[in-house]
Amino acid sequence: MLYWPFSTSYLYNWKTQNAKFSDNPRDLIGLLDTVLFTHQLTWDDCQQLLQVLLTVEEREQIQVEARKSVLGEDRQPTQNPDLINAAFPLSRPTWDYNSAEGKERLQVYRQTLMAGLKASTRKPTNLAKVYDVRQGKDESPAAFLEKVIEAFRQYTPMNPEAPETKAAIIMAFVNQAAPDIKKKLQRVERLGEKSLQDLVIVTRGVALVLGADWKLHCAYRPQSSGQVEDEQNIKGDLN
Repeated sequence: MLYWPFSTSYLYNWKTQNAKFSDNPRDLIGLLDTVLFTHQLTWDDCQQLLQVLLTVEEREQIQVEARKSVLGEDRQPTQNPDLINAAFPLSRPTWDYNSAEGKERLQVYRQTLMAGLKASTRKPTNLAKVYDVRQGKDESPAAFLEKVIEAFRQYTPMNPEAPETKAAIIMAFVNQAAPDIKKKLQRVERLGEKSLQDLVIVTRGVALVLGADWKLHCAYRPQSSGQVEDEQNIKGDLN
């Protein structure tokens, strides 16, 4: 792959339209994954990219985590300063990018940089932030569910897409829903066994009972005749 310089104006535009790395690391990691794959970035390019997109504190944290991830000859993280500096130098190296050795060193550097980015996002669990999420007065079930999922993603090490996390998401969704909806949901049998898609359907059924209509706000796929029937059944069960 040929070297293809990237546009710093694109990076500045991206920065103004997205949250800080420390607030929402997933989007920036996705961007850097793409940039590092599509462009043969040099060491200088990587520094420019990090300076544009990250704060000083964020860069320092990523450098610390990246250097922790450097492997020794036993394929385990090493504390050998020579190996660490060779794999992830903090000052400009004298690599010849046209040589096989220079290309290999640059590849190792980029891989180590991505490892540092991902490691620096591992935040300590802060369930208080998750519990602070509440359903707004006019907030649809689907929008509220997305907000709960994002809170788990940002403030816990849990993977919201993992099956083992579903029960915790459902519990937070129910307990932090609007008070009248919460009371109705707590009466639904075996709610914890439902999928997140079904959880939204059940909650919309509860909305029918309470006289609310969030159909236009629901981010999930349009209702099928079966979904309409399910909601009517829920309405009958809760009344």
